[in-house]
Amino acid sequence: VPEDGDAILFPASALQFENVNDLTDLSLDSIAIWDPQYQLAGNALSIDSYLEVSLTVAGAPSVSLPMKLNEPNVEFVVSGVAGAELNITGPVSSALIASLRKSGAGVLTLSNPANVWAEATIVEGVLRLGASGALPDAALLDLHGTLDLNGHDDTIGSLMGGANGTVALGNNTLTVTQTVDGDFNGAVQDYSQALRVAPKDAAAYNSRGHAYYRLGRVRDAMRD
Repeated sequence: VPEDGDAILFPASALQFENVNDLTDLSLDSIAIWDPQYQLAGNALSIDSYLEVSLTVAGAPSVSLPMKLNEPNVEFVVSGVAGAELNITGPVSSALIASLRKSGAGVLTLSNPANVWAEATIVEGVLRLGASGALPDAALLDLHGTLDLNGHDDTIGSLMGGANGTVALGNNTLTVTQTVDGDFNGAVQDYSQALRVAPKDAAAYNSRGHAYYRLGRVRDAMRD
């Protein structure tokens, strides 16, 4: 039975590929999926470090259960052979300014309009929309790979990135509202309040520093 803090591996060879989480308030360090036939469903869980899909044959395992990101830069890795994908149809939410980081050359598809997180970084590969509204309206998107609208319209708070960042619009529209600064200002206030209560909370200092950095307040970020 999985316990809080566990790293869960779904191996390439298994008798059962449909897995239902019947535990409540399960908080995991990480999940690794090595076979495209897996389908994860059931009760919500939270993740501290990463969700990794590493495949030796093309395919797309799916996750329909709700997930909460506990830390900044929770990694969503999709790697392996060409054609490696991960479909997330359940909602992905975050604790305060926890963020999603997509890496690996494969495709991550988000399909739930109830997703709520402050920031996503696409380091490489493709972040694909499976439904309109799958990106949170106020989110910051840091793009170094490809955002594929895949036939859907969406709205985000802010867009930044590097020379390799690409938005595949097709005939659709990505609306950028430039509303992110207010979200990070609010996060700074929240973490400052938390630090008044617990002045030695290293995680709160780290998270407030991350918010300062996103606001361009580099000196404050370095101090934290």
